[in-house]
Amino acid sequence: MEHYTERTGPGQYRIRKEYLTIAEEGCIGPAADRLAAFERVYEQLAKDREKTEAQMEELRKQGRCGSATFRQLMAKKVNLGNMLDTFSIYGIQ
Repeated sequence: MEHYTERTGPGQYRIRKEYLTIAEEGCIGPAADRLAAFERVYEQLAKDREKTEAQMEELRKQGRCGSATFRQLMAKKVNLGNMLDTFSIYGIQ
């Protein structure tokens, strides 16, 4: 992956000028587009985890906690949580 940022110090970065343009209403360019993509991915992962938890709760109410479907949803929930945790480690929440 091509990096649009460069490290300037401990925990500090800047966006390389060729990837961001100051426009009248804000900043535009490939770096802004990539940030938007990361935000959309994070939001989708969070929504998927909520949906998965709701599906699991419905199965719990039906007494189907031992079903294959419940176990698959549990694995999906764990995987989604791991991905969100990885974002969180890097300060994306």
